[in-house]
Amino acid sequence: TYLDLVTDLEQVKQNIKQTNESTGHVVDQQTDLTAQLKKLESEITETNSKIDKINTKIGDTKKDIEQLRKDIVILEEKIEARTELLKERARSYQVTGGKMNYLEVVVGASSFGDFVERVNAVSTIMEADNDLIAEQEKDKKDLEKKKQEVETKLQSLESMKKELTNLKVKQENQKQEKNKLMKKLKLEEKHLEEHKL
Repeated sequence: TYLDLVTDLEQVKQNIKQTNESTGHVVDQQTDLTAQLKKLESEITETNSKIDKINTKIGDTKKDIEQLRKDIVILEEKIEARTELLKERARSYQVTGGKMNYLEVVVGASSFGDFVERVNAVSTIMEADNDLIAEQEKDKKDLEKKKQEVETKLQSLESMKKELTNLKVKQENQKQEKNKLMKKLKLEEKHLEEHKL
């Protein structure tokens, strides 16, 4: 009958309206999920960049520590060699009675020219000893400074490794979140296809 046809037509219109509303809702959800996915991908890229930077810093810091350790070995060798030389000079100084007979060296000159040469020689020896002691003190300070630098860099290295671990955990969480969003998006696409049919 006509009345049944009109009722059926109204029912079909109602179904179409509901399908369109449902489709609109699914499309809105898809758009929202796509935006969330893009944001998450951007965050993942940023996290990857941070991880790369920290890995580079860790590599640079390890190289710095290695170089500082080499410098420390060289300084320790120089200090040891200079210490032996200074000990030898001190023994020689004690054997000669404390004054190293500088006066005898100078007074024993045979001429004025010889006297000037001997005074210059004694002065040069004393200056060399003073320079040696000054170098020894400078190297000892440098050694302590480099040892402190190594300690500081090792602490910095540990801090960077912790930060790297945290970033890797964050990255893994982001990847899991991305996978969840991808599944949701595929599910919404499937619903949309079902509504179109």
